[in-house]
Amino acid sequence: MSEAQIQQIFPGPCPPEGCPPPTEIVCIRTEKVYDFCFQQDTTTQCATLPAATCGPPFTCTVTNVTCTAGTPVPTGVDGFSTVSVAVTVTYTVTGVDTVTGLPCTTGPQTFVFTKTVVLCAPTGTFVDCSETTVSCGACTLVVPQTGLPQICCAFNICLIIESLAQVKLLVPAYGFCTPAPCRTGGFPPCPPSPLFPPQCEL
Repeated sequence: MSEAQIQQIFPGPCPPEGCPPPTEIVCIRTEKVYDFCFQQDTTTQCATLPAATCGPPFTCTVTNVTCTAGTPVPTGVDGFSTVSVAVTVTYTVTGVDTVTGLPCTTGPQTFVFTKTVVLCAPTGTFVDCSETTVSCGACTLVVPQTGLPQICCAFNICLIIESLAQVKLLVPAYGFCTPAPCRTGGFPPCPPSPLFPPQCEL
């Protein structure tokens, strides 16, 4: 395959007739995903009203999410390990003051959600859960028989947990990546054509 042909290969799906054969086998250093899983969980968290006059409608805002994975504990079966993760969520809830009509917001509230799963995580791998996301749903006012009124909100937690390791992989390649010309979004070509009036013919 010529250099010109190599430069015409760009990222994307293969044509119906298939991808061309690779030009070399290369060794790349990267993170290999040994195992990963996702799980959706829900939890309800309550916070004390910021003021006695704070009322609905309530809106909840998640301001920060961090996920920390513990050290994998081998199960003794084929490289599988038990992995525990802790998701720390910070959020605020805003209502409307029934006297002034102005927003009333709780101070930053924090809760921790924990989960334990089993992954293929042999010795030398590490666990990452940084892609975990949390969204806040409906919030309601709860007035207990004793104690202060609270705002209770539902949270949806999408856990994404994976075990990885730095490895050197042999992969087929087409050489180095060459960028394609940028698409201009329909602007005129540069330079415009024609640049000059045509020459008169005799």
